[in-house]
Amino acid sequence: MKIKYFVFTFILCMNLSFIFAQRIDQVGDKFGIVDRQNKEIVAAEYDSIYRLELSKNETHFYVLKNGDKYGFYDFGSGIKSELIYDEITGSKRQFVQLKTGKLYGFMAEYEPGKFKPIEPQFEYLIKDEIADPVLSMMDPLSQNKMSYRGLICKKDGLWGVVSMQNGQIDIPFKYKDMIQYNKDERYYYVKEKNTYNITIINPANGREFWFGHEIKADVIDSTLHVTSRFISPSKFKIYDFFSGEEQFSFTGESHQLKFNYVNRNILQLIEEIEIRKPNGNGESRYNWIWFSLKSKQEILYAELSFKEELYVDKKDGEMTIYIKNTHRSSYNKIGNIEGTFIKWFKKEYSRKSP
Repeated sequence: MKIKYFVFTFILCMNLSFIFAQRIDQVGDKFGIVDRQNKEIVAAEYDSIYRLELSKNETHFYVLKNGDKYGFYDFGSGIKSELIYDEITGSKRQFVQLKTGKLYGFMAEYEPGKFKPIEPQFEYLIKDEIADPVLSMMDPLSQNKMSYRGLICKKDGLWGVVSMQNGQIDIPFKYKDMIQYNKDERYYYVKEKNTYNITIINPANGREFWFGHEIKADVIDSTLHVTSRFISPSKFKIYDFFSGEEQFSFTGESHQLKFNYVNRNILQLIEEIEIRKPNGNGESRYNWIWFSLKSKQEILYAELSFKEELYVDKKDGEMTIYIKNTHRSSYNKIGNIEGTFIKWFKKEYSRKSP
């Protein structure tokens, strides 16, 4: 056991001695970099040298400075630049940013601790990360195998997305307004200025979904869920996120609509409808509707007033649905959801045929 511990400690020390095999050296009023045998790596000819570290992973990336110009030396790749930059900074969002004039570039980390410069050519940079195993398969060198790392960039007045691993353009610079990105659901959307034209972009394959009205969208289980906003009646659709084929469609009475999965086969919609009473006061009514995503048919319906709420009891893989009267604390059972079918209990709560 002691021998194994000694071998492990020795290997660790050897690795650390390699990692810290360089240091900043001062000669007179100039600075350079030497290795642990005091062999010169970077000549002592700079006014200032400092190591730029990112908290996500320790780097050996050095900023070189003479006067008001900056360059860099990357120990991992051995690349040393000319002093041609106005700024080299470590962003709070964990990437190294280069600046010349009004343009920005960045250091693409193509392997852990190894960088290559993407020269300043962008008017704006925003880092984002997409936790998507499909995207990580596109980039085998990614440090985080479950994450795509990219930058939303503006170039020549148009927006696109550039990979932080290799600097390749993943989404071309052709969008007129800023690309917005939903981190949790893994998609981008573009809204052109002063229009209602919305384009949803699948970053895994660049496929576009175009909509001519204001929408709210989420990507769940490789399907794109799209709900119209500020439009009555409300429209809700599900598309396959890769083929673009429509999977499901619903048109409701109101523009207030929420949705989620009960399970992979059952879709649950909550539709809020504002009604006016004879005395002129407003009141909300809620339609809860369950659909089978296999048959595309409605399988259960409940209509609730403001005095009622839905109560769901989940037990042993089965979901029992009740309507609870909040004034009397009484319950009426609506039905059970088991897998992909409903057992009917109260016919009076099912939607009546027109």
